[in-house]
Amino acid sequence: MEEEWNKRPFKPNWVSPPGATIQDALQERSWTPHYLAKQLGITDQELEELFEGKLAISPKLAAALAITFGNSPSFWLNRERQYSEDLLELNKKKKKEKK
Repeated sequence: MEEEWNKRPFKPNWVSPPGATIQDALQERSWTPHYLAKQLGITDQELEELFEGKLAISPKLAAALAITFGNSPSFWLNRERQYSEDLLELNKKKKKEKK
């Protein structure tokens, strides 16, 4: 018999920016942030903004990420799209709760 809690969709009150995935990949490779920024063709400050979710992944950056980490640009663009959608929903939810 399926538990009642298992039937409810998972709707966290937080979102994970694509930068979190990038930081994980960076740590797995033991690279420095400066090295990664150079590989991606962005500044250290832009990389920090990417980690924080303040810099969106553009098609050009998605291509650089794909080359650097060995996956597809669509993976990174989809990750960015999902983050944006989740952030929008979370902000709507927070506004409703304040009323």
